[in-house]
Amino acid sequence: MTQKIRTSTHYLAAMILLTVYGGQVCPLIDTLTLAHWGTLVAAAFIPMALLRMWLLPRLLNRVAIYDQPGRQFFFDLGLFLLFGSGLAVYNTVHLGFSVFESGPKVLLGFLIFGFFSGLDLALERERANGLTIIRENISPPETVRYTSLTRKFSGFALATVFLAGTVLILTVVKDVYWLTDVNFAMEGSRAQLLIVAEIGFIMLVLSGYILLIIASYTRNIRLFFGNETSVLRKVREGDLTRRVPRLTADEFGEIAGHTNIMIDGLIERDRIKNVFGKTVSPAIAGRLMDREKQGLSLGGSIQPLAILMCDIRDFTARAEGNPPEQVIEDLNRWFTEAVEATNSHGGVVDKFIGDGILALFGLDGEMDACEKAVACARDMLARLDRLNQSLDTPISVGIGIHKGEVLAGIVGSPERLEFTVVGDPVNTAARIERMTRRLDADILVSAAAHSDLPEGREWRDFGEQSFKGKSQKIRLYGL
Repeated sequence: MTQKIRTSTHYLAAMILLTVYGGQVCPLIDTLTLAHWGTLVAAAFIPMALLRMWLLPRLLNRVAIYDQPGRQFFFDLGLFLLFGSGLAVYNTVHLGFSVFESGPKVLLGFLIFGFFSGLDLALERERANGLTIIRENISPPETVRYTSLTRKFSGFALATVFLAGTVLILTVVKDVYWLTDVNFAMEGSRAQLLIVAEIGFIMLVLSGYILLIIASYTRNIRLFFGNETSVLRKVREGDLTRRVPRLTADEFGEIAGHTNIMIDGLIERDRIKNVFGKTVSPAIAGRLMDREKQGLSLGGSIQPLAILMCDIRDFTARAEGNPPEQVIEDLNRWFTEAVEATNSHGGVVDKFIGDGILALFGLDGEMDACEKAVACARDMLARLDRLNQSLDTPISVGIGIHKGEVLAGIVGSPERLEFTVVGDPVNTAARIERMTRRLDADILVSAAAHSDLPEGREWRDFGEQSFKGKSQKIRLYGL
């Protein structure tokens, strides 16, 4: 409905203004009465409007929605030129006007109003099509015609300057011709006022049309930028489900396309991050991401950590006596419980070693790392008791906890990196875990870890124990 109302308004305004324009730029047309010339202009506009109403929908249906605004502009401009040429021919044949005196001026008038009217209607079509593209999520075809914004602006500016300048020159020439018949002594002041009024009227009309085009284009830009910024706002909030519809085949469409590529890249980044976060703990993944910003390099730093080593007892026999699928399923169910227990107590699962788990506490410098490690071990055993109620073959584990300074950092090669901890305390924690079988204890902690635990909990003192490869004995405590 907006397009029809806008078209009717433009045609009515152009018809009225062309009626006034004819007498201002052409001395021959000025010899006709206003009613006579107005009737001739109306006789050109009525069939032009009917032809447009019938032909335009059929023409636009044949082209892509992105090409419709440009096609409509040239169609409207062509209609004005066609019927303007017809009126110029009529003036020459039936009224006897000079073909070089009146015809070009009539054609220029139709060209001016056809240009501005067609451009405004094309901008309205572009906006309406943009809303349709957003609503129906239409994508541009491969063959869409690309027109740069600089080309559009340059064309509009050059056409406006040319048309406005030509009309003003013709008006001045006509007034100079008219002044030759004026008695300046009698009518000089009146003649000056009339000339100023004519030029002022032309400038007012041209300025009005230019402002109208600027307003229409500004409204379209508001739609384009609003369309872009609304999606970017969602992206900033973490919503990557939206895409920017490409409303035009110019730089705005290019920006929308690049924004969508960026969103796809963010989705791929999150997908990789999600997979990465499942292969290593989120805390370690975060550390690697932080190191990557500074340039990943091998090496690390010495940190005091509480180290928990958990291993399934008699796993080899279990693997031999059960189907592989069942072994993997039971193992994954246990790992799920163990990882949840570790995370809930502020620990980090560094890696899975076969059927064993290496967990770290104190990576962020917590003072109660050993206490958290023991709480995690107790939670693991409680979860395992519940899990065993649903398993055909119960799982039994041993847990060893030790405290010491380790090298925490990135190891490997430039092509394959891993964040881990290296040092004697890690090996000691593994040996303490193995000692749980011989001492018949589910949880064993070293004296170094035990010294950081709060008093009041009953621990069994197993005394100093010897370990293979260790020159010094280690006192162990068990629950």
